[in-house]
Amino acid sequence: MSSTGGESERPTSRQIRTWQDAEHNAAAWMRYWGYRDARASPGGSDGGIDVSASGAVAQVKYQAFAVGRPALQLLFGARGHATHKQLIFFTGSDYASTAVAYADEHNIALFAYSLDGSMTAVNASAQRISTRHSRPVNDPRADTKPSGRPSPSSRLFMPAITAASHARRPQPAPTPRGVVSLAILLAPFVMCLVGSGTIWFFSQNPDLAPPWLREVWATWMTVACLGTLPALLVFRLSRRG
Repeated sequence: MSSTGGESERPTSRQIRTWQDAEHNAAAWMRYWGYRDARASPGGSDGGIDVSASGAVAQVKYQAFAVGRPALQLLFGARGHATHKQLIFFTGSDYASTAVAYADEHNIALFAYSLDGSMTAVNASAQRISTRHSRPVNDPRADTKPSGRPSPSSRLFMPAITAASHARRPQPAPTPRGVVSLAILLAPFVMCLVGSGTIWFFSQNPDLAPPWLREVWATWMTVACLGTLPALLVFRLSRRG
């Protein structure tokens, strides 16, 4: 790695609100990783390069959709014959699988930045760059984010995408309180009808009536009559709600 001067301090947290913020943040991280002359070049046509250093060139994307292979091919071509320079790519979203495969094949370091400016290494090349500065394990400034895909919840643009997904999510159907209340109201009346029908049937067929019928019927009808008033009360309250 080509660098000038001593080791740079770890970049402080900064809010990424524009593509210019994203480019300056990327340059700060590159200086921290040892590319001390890294400078962002916002504005104008960059030809696929947004941050330049004597030992590396980088492209920075400020977009909501995943980065595809063509963007990495553009960066690879923009390096030209300066094959000694490390290729680095930054995005606030994600990478397509084809882009990751291309980056691994051509040693392009892939990083994803969050709204607070923090960085996450996405592939092995990025992990090697981000861990060149060895720090004590108990140093609170140590880079603790693991390699691999960054968490979507901490990515740029994800609050808006999450809000949209919640808006599209089907809401649970409201409880049909009227149907439930009607069932509660009808239950004691149905019990009365069943009790009355049973007595009528056995009065027409007394030989079929069991000896315990009178006691069971009396209890049944008592419950049915007593349940009518609470059922009416519940139904009345539900209609008011």
